[in-house]
Amino acid sequence: MAKATNKGLAEYNLAKLDNLPLPAPPESPDGFFEDETIDSKDINAIPYPPEGQKLQIEANLSFHRVHKLEEDTLLHSRLLYARRPLGKTTKFLITNPGSYPGKTSRDIGSGASRADIVKAYGEAPTSIQTPQGEIMAYRELGILFIMKYNFQKKDSELERWVLYKEP
Repeated sequence: MAKATNKGLAEYNLAKLDNLPLPAPPESPDGFFEDETIDSKDINAIPYPPEGQKLQIEANLSFHRVHKLEEDTLLHSRLLYARRPLGKTTKFLITNPGSYPGKTSRDIGSGASRADIVKAYGEAPTSIQTPQGEIMAYRELGILFIMKYNFQKKDSELERWVLYKEP
């Protein structure tokens, strides 16, 4: 039944159980997962800020104020905009560290291990080591996983994740 409704996770699990080649992840027309949300917000549905609501810091750096209405609906996350040269703005929807109660579309939540993420999303095409852990970047999916090293467990745990949309 789930396969008939084209649910990617169900197709993936069915292929895994039947020892068949794993299917490509389902994508929306613009290349991002349609069912990936944070605080019930789809990054593709969040508008870019109007030009009049920016604070220019330097030639290549400006901050954008989030509409109050949008801010009130984000209980466990933050919405940020980064303006790049040539006026291109990237949207970031970021879970709060360690306290986000939800999960990704592939059932990954706060505290998940690196192995859990790799099992659900595959090895990250780009990985950046940080002083506290690692950032696993899946640019084609528009998602970042920010890992923090847990010295007691001697492993990395998911501290927060980010959905982002580049212009």
